[in-house]
Amino acid sequence: MRAFSQSRHTALSDVDRTVRWCEYRDLPELQSGQFVSVMHRLDVDSSQLADRMCAVQLPSQECVILVLPEYLHDDGVLALRIAMGQVGLRLAARSVVTVPASVLSAIARKGRIEQRAGVSQSRLKTGSTSGHVLFSLLDDLLGWAVRHDASDVHIGVFRGQAHADVAFSVRGVLVRPVQFAKLSIEIMHEMLSVAWMRVQGGNGAVFEPQYEQQGRLERLVGGSRVSLRWASIVSHKGPSVTLRLLQRERSVATTDLSGLGYSEPQLQCLYRARLSTGGAVLLAGSVGSGKSTTLAALIRSLPPERKVITLEDPVEFDLPNAIQCGITAFGDGESDRARFDIKLQALKRSAANDVLIGEIRDQGSARALADLLLAGTNVYSTVHAGSALQIVPRLCSPTLGVSPDLLAVPGVLKLLVYQTLLNALCVECCLDHSQWLSEGERTCPLGMPITHDHAAAWLEMIEGCLQIDRSQFRFRHPQGCSRCQPLLAVSDSGMSGRHPDGEVRAQVSCASGHHSTGYRGSLMAAEFIEPARIVHFWSWIQSLSRMTDVREQARHQSWIDEQQKASEMAKIYVSQGLLDPREYVLRFGSA
Repeated sequence: MRAFSQSRHTALSDVDRTVRWCEYRDLPELQSGQFVSVMHRLDVDSSQLADRMCAVQLPSQECVILVLPEYLHDDGVLALRIAMGQVGLRLAARSVVTVPASVLSAIARKGRIEQRAGVSQSRLKTGSTSGHVLFSLLDDLLGWAVRHDASDVHIGVFRGQAHADVAFSVRGVLVRPVQFAKLSIEIMHEMLSVAWMRVQGGNGAVFEPQYEQQGRLERLVGGSRVSLRWASIVSHKGPSVTLRLLQRERSVATTDLSGLGYSEPQLQCLYRARLSTGGAVLLAGSVGSGKSTTLAALIRSLPPERKVITLEDPVEFDLPNAIQCGITAFGDGESDRARFDIKLQALKRSAANDVLIGEIRDQGSARALADLLLAGTNVYSTVHAGSALQIVPRLCSPTLGVSPDLLAVPGVLKLLVYQTLLNALCVECCLDHSQWLSEGERTCPLGMPITHDHAAAWLEMIEGCLQIDRSQFRFRHPQGCSRCQPLLAVSDSGMSGRHPDGEVRAQVSCASGHHSTGYRGSLMAAEFIEPARIVHFWSWIQSLSRMTDVREQARHQSWIDEQQKASEMAKIYVSQGLLDPREYVLRFGSA
């Protein structure tokens, strides 16, 4: 320690030798990562102290020394206190904090990343990205996602690979733009580590590649505030981080229910559910199927005399007529459950007429659903299920644990909805059946090349299954046209021309063999169940073993006769030449 050999004796007299200390768990700022290392500002040999202690600054501008318990009374602690005083850093009242070795190692790594990236505490607090290369890289990724309406950003940092795997979910397709294909593992790891410093409600003070982590993050991208839901999963090769984009300030152009793509009978179902008192409206569907958009439009359409409260994790849309409450669902399970219960108790004392629960995904949210239904509240939520009919078994599963006896009470379930978004063909370049048969790039629904004879046999088979004349079929053009080619680049070999604005046009591959060229927009396919209108629905819930019976009963109900089933709606799109029959088979099967 260079400076201490000359001034150590005089400096010691100015420093209180009494060590006032506390434990790591006593400072929530440390557990949530709200600190920056100050070791690079001190005139000490940090390499000699790195495995024992380090100094950090909290949001309050006060500093603390993090030390392993066995070095609590080491001379290094006193040396750090002197060094911080010499550069004008203010010590906290409890200036020494004991931490486990694993935490100290992670914090030391965080400090090295900060020093290399040039992160300042003020920049982290204000969110400025102008001079920060790593935050600028993150904002570049998010900017691309916003411009191309991507729902997720996927970042894989895998051992043994020179470059990170960066992909985006666009209309259910994984897209890998060429401009992000050469980002090194080291750069992306550091970017994730720096980004984690801004995560709220996360489990862990720093980014830990060997542990699953979740949290929330907000960035200002292109003038709009983008809320991100961070979820990482650890594979045997390394971590994969998924950032779900939740653009709370985005303008929902079709805020009216009538503009979301539902048929008129389905809209009438939504209107009836909106006006009735008590019971649940539950939506199921795949990722990116518009469930949250539908719920937002439904909540916006409620009359102003009704008090609306939401419980969301995180808040996804701005709803002017609702009191929106965020629920932290990350951390240790017991404390999360307690926080949810506290919020629920406060909600029940708030005299709400309508309550939106963002998603029923665990027993805490399922318990809230049951509690609110018993109180006679109107409840709106989403759940993961493969069809409208599967929503009930999903709620009654051991994972969620809702009682079938509760759901079997008439009026508790008002409306069950399953929906999915299908790729709409570009009408400018789509192929008819004869053009497709003669096309050199014929593929089956799974995307594999097939011969002319195989294609002809498949065409005859699907014509019989769908009961649609082949003259009505239209197929996606594999190269697309100027109207539908997206500004997406995947690989150097995938480039197919350059747009006047300088961006590269390319085909975008996905696992199923589909491409994003040849498509323009999306089509809504949904199915609705109004339990009150289906005979024996309540008795089926009690048994949960009469799936065939309830389907047979449903065949006589108006929701099937009026094409209120998702597969029936998709058939209509096929007959109108709006949906590729191969996508129909891929989504719903051949029957």
